[in-house]
Amino acid sequence: MLWKRVAAALVGVPILILLLFLGNGEVFALVVCALSVVGVHEFYSAVAKVKAQPAAPFGWAGVLIACAAAWGRTQGVSLFWLVPALTALLMAALATQIVRPNRAPIRDLGCTVLGAVYVGLLLPHLILIRGIGVTISHSLFNWYSLGARLMLFVFLVTWAADTGAYFIGRSFGRRALCPSLSPGKTVEGFLGGLLAAFVAGTVFFVPLVGSVLPPFSAANTVFHGTALGLIAGILGPIGDLSKSALKRELEIKDFGDIIPGHGGVLDRFDSIMFVAPAAYYYFLMLLSW
Repeated sequence: MLWKRVAAALVGVPILILLLFLGNGEVFALVVCALSVVGVHEFYSAVAKVKAQPAAPFGWAGVLIACAAAWGRTQGVSLFWLVPALTALLMAALATQIVRPNRAPIRDLGCTVLGAVYVGLLLPHLILIRGIGVTISHSLFNWYSLGARLMLFVFLVTWAADTGAYFIGRSFGRRALCPSLSPGKTVEGFLGGLLAAFVAGTVFFVPLVGSVLPPFSAANTVFHGTALGLIAGILGPIGDLSKSALKRELEIKDFGDIIPGHGGVLDRFDSIMFVAPAAYYYFLMLLSW
């Protein structure tokens, strides 16, 4: 299992860096959009195994609308269409229940909305972070993109938390953190992950993000990296355990198997789906770009 994780990281990290800094973020946004659709499809496929019948096309449409809205927000496009579009989508989903055989609208549409909200509200925050401080670049590889560097930083502290928890938990873990959901997670692992994220945030923020900011910018300080590291160290495991709660009810091991050693999209991005929204609003409200 470990070698699969390492191999996936060796392949995935260079691809992520390329996608993040390629152009003005269009390709990264398209990839996040594709991952979001795959993620909600994984959710609906798992739910279908317990005899629910989610109205999948409406969920896919909702996720696509959310990704389009996130991209539009980064480009300064008016989002006047967002509420009418979601309203029409909800009305259409309810209307289909009139003619649907073996209907159970509360069960089925409840699953549909949960999947669309879980994926569609959380994952598009990656697009929003990438769009922070966006400037039009005509070069193929925009290494000085503030949003790309911020997004890479968020990935780094989240990975640090996951990695620290994994190795410290395996080596020193004794007390179960939440045995009813994930027997392998320990208090020691959680603290190890928190420490690793704290160190990663403290070390990487100024070199990675501060180097593209004015020297006296309020954001150019170690404090923010430390704070974001702690946020990742706390929210990452919560995102993981929240996904585990879903899997427990569905009685599945993983949501998918497209990533060797990691499972599906929801299995791989469960932590970042909780960290990214918090990081985005931290950037938005507490730092001046």
